[in-house]
Parts: sequence; C-alpha cells; structure tokens
Amino acid sequence: MTEREYFCCIRERLGIAKELVTIKKAQCTDPNGMVDEAIKLKKKNATESYRGNDVVVDRWWIVLDSECRYSNMRDALMKAKKNGILLAVSDPSIELWLLLHFRYTTAAYDSASQLIEELSKSQLLPGYGSRNKKPKMDVLYPRIHEAVRNARRLRSNHTCKGNTHPLTDVDLLLDDLAAQASPGNRPEYAHDFDSGELFMNRAGY
Repeated sequence: MTEREYFCCIRERLGIAKELVTIKKAQCTDPNGMVDEAIKLKKKNATESYRGNDVVVDRWWIVLDSECRYSNMRDALMKAKKNGILLAVSDPSIELWLLLHFRYTTAAYDSASQLIEELSKSQLLPGYGSRNKKPKMDVLYPRIHEAVRNARRLRSNHTCKGNTHPLTDVDLLLDDLAAQASPGNRPEYAHDFDSGELFMNRAGY
C-alpha cells in the first residue's frame, strides 16, 4: 500500500498523465516473483503494441524491499538486468526512504518493523504502522528534497566505504519521473536520471 499511494501522489503533484505513467500493484511479494511478473507484462506490451493495440512502454520499474531475508535477491537483480527492468531497491524496506524525509541515517536496520517502530516512536509519521501503511503525503511531500539529498548522501557514503546497507534507490526513480513532469512542474530536487547509479548496476552481479 505504501509504495502505490506514494507514487500516485508524486505523479499527480508533477502533473503527469496516468496514461503516461501507469502504477500497478504487484501480485507477488518476493523479488524474483515481482521481476517475473514485470517481464510478462513487458512482453505482453511488446506484443500488443506490435499489433497496434497499445503503445510501447519504454521504461519498466519495480519498487521493492530487500528485507535482508530474501535469498533470491541476487537472481532477481541479474534477471532484471537481462530483461531491461529497472529496480528501485530499498534495504531493508521502503520505510528507510520515508525516514530519510526527516533525517539522515546509516543505522543498520534489519527489517521494516524496526523502521516502522522508529517512525512511530519518533512521532515522525503519527498513525503509520504495520496495520496502517498509508503514507501521510501532506507531511512527506514538502520534505522530498530532504529525502533525495539524504539518499544521495547515503549512496556516496557507500561508494567511499564499500557498504551497501542500508540503501535506497527511490530518489533515482523520482529523477526518472521528474523527466515526465508537465511544463513548470519539474521539481528542484531532480537530477538527470543515471541508471548507472542504481544498486542493481553497482552490485557487480
């Protein structure tokens, strides 16, 4: 629920037509299953566009959590690269990205539950929890520039120290979305999207 509502709000705020950026909820929850699902959708889109029944989707993204417990993450990364699917990975979960809206951290959180507890304990997102994963966009959206800055700082820290945990590539997805923004709506935080910065392309698999 968190990811879909978050990105639907971003799309609306940037004035992007729903026909231009489609947001789907995955049926699978594990990385391999999500990648397989995206590959099937991509192939179906290619077939339908060839027949003149659809337009070609030129970019495919998956937003996923690593949660550190998925043993198939490496396979999912390799399969995604092979099939032209881009992954916005958050390790351990999307809640790290939410936390970065409020402060920078390199703490080694091991699970989404730890981050949810931190968000709740600190009263950063009152009411947000495992039973209510609806992000308060009126609180988060004005702070996106801070989340982007903190995510880039975290990635730079990994580059310098060789760490990969925690991490999030959601800021890179936002860069890509910003390129689709309607005139006058391109946000100040946006950089030109560079797929080489994605964890999936830096992991060495």
